Amino acid sequence: DMGADANVSFENEGLFEITGPDAAQLDWADDSGAAGYVSFSNTGTLRRRTGMPASDDSAESTWLRAVEISNAGVIEAESGNLIFAMETGLHMNIGGRWIAGADGRIIFAAGLYTFYTSSLSGAGEIHVLDKGVVGLMDAATSSSVATLFVSSGWQLGLNSTQINGGTLCIGRDGRAAFNTNGSLDRLELRANGSLIGTGDLTLTGESAWAGGVLGGSGTITIAAGATVTRQATEAYPEPLIFAGCALVNKGTFTWSSGDMGADANVSFENEGLFE
Repeated sequence: DMGADANVSFENEGLFEITGPDAAQLDWADDSGAAGYVSFSNTGTLRRRTGMPASDDSAESTWLRAVEISNAGVIEAESGNLIFAMETGLHMNIGGRWIAGADGRIIFAAGLYTFYTSSLSGAGEIHVLDKGVVGLMDAATSSSVATLFVSSGWQLGLNSTQINGGTLCIGRDGRAAFNTNGSLDRLELRANGSLIGTGDLTLTGESAWAGGVLGGSGTITIAAGATVTRQATEAYPEPLIFAGCALVNKGTFTWSSGDMGADANVSFENEGLFE
């Protein structure tokens, strides 16, 4: 582990690579008992690389708990979990490229992160959970990462952002504000997860809605050839609530189980198959 016992700065203009044991937790944390932290400025490459794929085991992760990050370079989780968890209340404005490899996850578990002139990409996953809040804020910021995942009562905001495919998964008690126009391959909605916002979203692949809330004032369009399945499960038995957004179905909407309800005046235009 590494610690900070005073406010210190670290400027990375080259390669800062975290390899470490495959099954060990590496922790960069406040070691002073006070409010020490590291101001990490990256104009090079910060990379997490292990011999194992990312997993749900936080013991096999790199935790950056006392790191105030700024980025104009590349931050990459090639494999394993790279977790940002700054709990001092600092608001971090960040940019650059963020890449989640096929075996990697970038996780924002605590702190407030605002992205400007940034790109999120890769075949892996970017998560917002626990005490993390992430906002993608401008038209110069784009997301084409394979999976964006938000859960545990915290929020992902997409504001004027270029959204180019991938999956948005809103897990239990997660909240995503879609204030832009774009398309996703898949929208996964789970119990008590909420999608709100003013933007228009087009779904082009196979989506599953196990429950939660569809709110806001935008329109969700299920494109021709796309599918949405409303199916409650044992793990997610809650109803699906339409709470403001309009739906246009040009593909196939299948309601196989679970209740659906409306707590606001909503419209549903069916131009395809509602089964």
